[in-house]
Amino acid sequence: MKTFLVSFSSISVRLVYGLLKYPYQTVWQITEHKPFSPLLLTPAAVFAILKIVWYCLIWFVFGRPTGFMIDLLANWLVFFCLYWQGLIIYLTFRFWYARK
Repeated sequence: MKTFLVSFSSISVRLVYGLLKYPYQTVWQITEHKPFSPLLLTPAAVFAILKIVWYCLIWFVFGRPTGFMIDLLANWLVFFCLYWQGLIIYLTFRFWYARK
């Protein structure tokens, strides 16, 4: 069981890295192997985790600030994660449709 978890987590980390650096090839591999399909929601999970960390960090360091740079960085994070998730969803449907 321990070997399975180590192997699965190692493959998962490689696939998440691949989703960020090589989304086309990685989504193609994930759609071929069904157990890794939940990894296609990685950008949504990254967004949720980073959003929570972002607000905790900002509140801890700055109190409750409302500045232009903080809003700009937060909006960039939202745009990046939504764009990344949209790209992965598009590629997923494209590969699933191509198989039929």
